[in-house]
Amino acid sequence: MSKYRCPICGATHKQYQPNCRLCGQSLSPENIPTDMPRAATPASANSSIKGVFLIGLGVVLVLLVGALAFGIVQSNRTIETAKEVVLQQNVDGWSPLVCVVEGTATETPPTCTVAPGEGFKVELPGDRTKSNTPFGPAEGTKMETWSATIGSDTLLEVAFAPITDPATGAALTSGDKDAFDRIADAWLAGKGLSRAVSSTGSTDVRVQETSFKGYPALLLTTPTTEVKYNNQDAYLRTLLILRDDVLFVVQTTSIYESSDPFDRMVSTLTFS
Repeated sequence: MSKYRCPICGATHKQYQPNCRLCGQSLSPENIPTDMPRAATPASANSSIKGVFLIGLGVVLVLLVGALAFGIVQSNRTIETAKEVVLQQNVDGWSPLVCVVEGTATETPPTCTVAPGEGFKVELPGDRTKSNTPFGPAEGTKMETWSATIGSDTLLEVAFAPITDPATGAALTSGDKDAFDRIADAWLAGKGLSRAVSSTGSTDVRVQETSFKGYPALLLTTPTTEVKYNNQDAYLRTLLILRDDVLFVVQTTSIYESSDPFDRMVSTLTFS
């Protein structure tokens, strides 16, 4: 179990380190905030705008102080979002990756352009890298992949591509459960994993049927360390989402069992 947890973002650490690996917060006891300063009120501001701002800032302060006081730090995306809205700044280095069909962006220039049916937006930390992940059932046998890292211990990935049934080569549809299961098995096989039950009646890989924004989805997890990342035992979490004939993959590989980065990505994923 991790002994050290960041009081701001909830990230866990196997041993003490000066700064949080996820949000950069100093972990020195004297630098951990226990109270928040009051914001100065501009003398020339419109009274109605000031009122809205102060109310919003007050909500942020209450949430922050409450989280620190009661230890509610494992799932504080609501607090971070409120801070970003009121203070108009990104507080932890995460920002949206926007992939849209060319010509459809109206306000924010897209980070990447995609084919129809493949548009999405998701938040990732720091700099992002574009690459291709080999996957036999995908169109062209590869999936476009955007990845980011948190320190040297966690890899975050979002991949997508039109997909076919590994058994028949036919295009997948959202209602084909058996074909979707075969896709999941193919993805696991690419990681050297299997959900096959052992002679003892157990398996290290869990496959949970679920849904995401109305589309069928499968959640794959390794509750024990079955993969490697930077030569260390790591935990794998993967969400496979079948949007018509396009497979979307949200995945984290981390030496920490905490699912905070994975939950953050999933909570910010939207389709266009």
